[in-house]
Amino acid sequence: MTSISRVDRIASLPETIVSDRLARRGLRHVQERVIEFILFLAALVSVATTVGIVLILLKESFDFFQVISLWDFLTDTQWTPLFSDAHYGIAPLLSGTLVRRTP
Repeated sequence: MTSISRVDRIASLPETIVSDRLARRGLRHVQERVIEFILFLAALVSVATTVGIVLILLKESFDFFQVISLWDFLTDTQWTPLFSDAHYGIAPLLSGTLVRRTP
């Protein structure tokens, strides 16, 4: 009686034979990889969107403060950006936000 070890028997099997359980495990692994990739793309898009928003805000703020001084922006008492003599004072907006409205 010849004693063939389990490793020898497995090694002698053709490579195309895969049990259903192993095939499902491999399919599950592929599905999980696809889901991980989709979630990674979603995270990448959200981070890219946030970075884009911050960059645009910084660029537009830089352009704005090239025309209007920071001192005028913080201390001017008028907010009339659509008038011919435009004023961009933030003080009225801040005071209106901070004043408590009584019922």
